[in-house]
Amino acid sequence: MDLATACREAIEEACAGQPNSVPVLKVEGDTKGHWDSARIGQLLQNLIGNALQHGAVSHEITVAVSGGQNAVELRVHNEGKPIAEDAIGTIFDPLVRSIREESDTQSTSTSLGLGLFIVKEVVNAHSGSITVSRPSRSIRAWDRLLMSSLVQA
Repeated sequence: MDLATACREAIEEACAGQPNSVPVLKVEGDTKGHWDSARIGQLLQNLIGNALQHGAVSHEITVAVSGGQNAVELRVHNEGKPIAEDAIGTIFDPLVRSIREESDTQSTSTSLGLGLFIVKEVVNAHSGSITVSRPSRSIRAWDRLLMSSLVQA
């Protein structure tokens, strides 16, 4: 599968109801690999949906896919109220929700707190890794997926 193509499709789907909030997709290198396309689609929907939901309306969301020699890296970046320092360690735990109080976010949360947990589980199932950083007012999530990873059904 081609992760760049999957990102384009996920962006289209996630933005169907939010035409004024279309993330910018940046692609570099070979983004093809052997992954479970349904699970990767779910991962993309969760990451992009999270960025749209929690990002500041006035700032751009970037989805970047970069292919290297043995792996493909996916980065989702949005501007908004930063995740609390003490929440970084639990952000991928199940049933954890981030409370955001600023009015510049795109919508209020109705989530169950499973989206980023599912993302982490999909990444782990593909022998990848995921990290989050919180520079000042932005959130960056990185997924690194091995090109040869394939989940057996």
